Amino acid sequence: MYKFTRVVTSVLLSLISAGAFAQATTNSPYSAYGIGGIVAPTFVPSKGMGGLSFSMRNPDNINFANPASYNALYLTTIEAGAHGVYNKLTTSSLSENNKNFSIDHLAFGFPVGKENSSKWGMAFGMLPFSTSGYQVGTKSNLDTVQVSNNLDGDGGYSQVFIGNSVKVVKDLSVGFNISYVFGEISRTNNSEFTIPGAFNSRTTSATSVSGFNFNYGLQYVLKKGDHNLILSYSGSPKLRLDAKTDYVSDRYVKNSQGTIIRMDTSDYHPGVKGSYLLPSQHGFGIMYQKPFKLQVGLDFQYQNWSNFEQNDQNQGFKDAYSVILGTQYTPDITSVSKYSNRIDYRAGFSYNKSYLYLNSKNINQVQLSFGVGLPLSHQSFGGNLYTASKLNIAVELGQRGTTENDLVKEQYARLNFGLTLNDRWFVKRKFD
Repeated sequence: MYKFTRVVTSVLLSLISAGAFAQATTNSPYSAYGIGGIVAPTFVPSKGMGGLSFSMRNPDNINFANPASYNALYLTTIEAGAHGVYNKLTTSSLSENNKNFSIDHLAFGFPVGKENSSKWGMAFGMLPFSTSGYQVGTKSNLDTVQVSNNLDGDGGYSQVFIGNSVKVVKDLSVGFNISYVFGEISRTNNSEFTIPGAFNSRTTSATSVSGFNFNYGLQYVLKKGDHNLILSYSGSPKLRLDAKTDYVSDRYVKNSQGTIIRMDTSDYHPGVKGSYLLPSQHGFGIMYQKPFKLQVGLDFQYQNWSNFEQNDQNQGFKDAYSVILGTQYTPDITSVSKYSNRIDYRAGFSYNKSYLYLNSKNINQVQLSFGVGLPLSHQSFGGNLYTASKLNIAVELGQRGTTENDLVKEQYARLNFGLTLNDRWFVKRKFD
């Protein structure tokens, strides 16, 4: 298993060096606001449970959303994931279909100190922070010539992190993540005539950000026999990201083949300094757990988006909250004769009241999720054999927005793939 893990790790690290998931992708007009669409910091096992995360505490999964969980890890754990998404955008009169693919995350976690002590754990990795991708256009007539006015956006912000978790007293663990946020989002506003050779105009802004984020958490485990009740909290303070924006205004023509030919630059302002002030967040969770058998949990998160500022100007966003209900069931993790008994079966539901309030309407989101964890190997802890490394698959079906008041309804189906590898690293070998 160690050789297999080493080979897969090398491949994943090669993808990072190639910049394969420096930015996530999306096709949503609602990613045009603020810093783009915020990406939930969850991995594929959590996505299969509706995004449930605050109280998740497993020995074989990394849970970035609550770093207090890291000291539950038994072995060195690697989490990697990717997704493909198909979405349908609908207005009161038009519809459009889109699809894309993105590599999402890579994370490493491991116990520190005495093996299986559950006193200290660490994790580090990379995952998306926000993403932006949209094309919105209107058409009008100027005398006898039609003019298209378009807004385009592309790019995203990523974060690299390192986190720690320790058990401070019996059954109470605390943890934190320190993340560095970086990346670039480009936005273009152009006015274009539909006849070849006409002079068109556009303005492009490319905003890069940098800054540190900090999130923290705690988990308290009430044990009774082989049953656990996990109470949790996860939060983060306000975050200020430094921003630099390059503004370019130019004129161009399109030939009959549609190729853009720049004619001149009318305005250029490089490196204009700015900032984003992101809101504080607070999340609470409760989970019933029968280890390696059943998990049922409920999460609630509140985000103070009414304080969001861009370049020291409040953007009029609303406070947001989300509710998530999720579960995982494994028939018999030690089964040798029947593979299907060792599979993790997952399901979840989530409702999110977002920070966007447009045309007198809240832009809310509902989602159903389903997933499985397909075992790839076995590991033994304390004489008990159980499945460790897994191929995780999660399907998310959701809807955001509405067609009322000239808005856009977004319906999507997202297929997530994740690989969880567990192996014994940093263990001193003993010989008799």
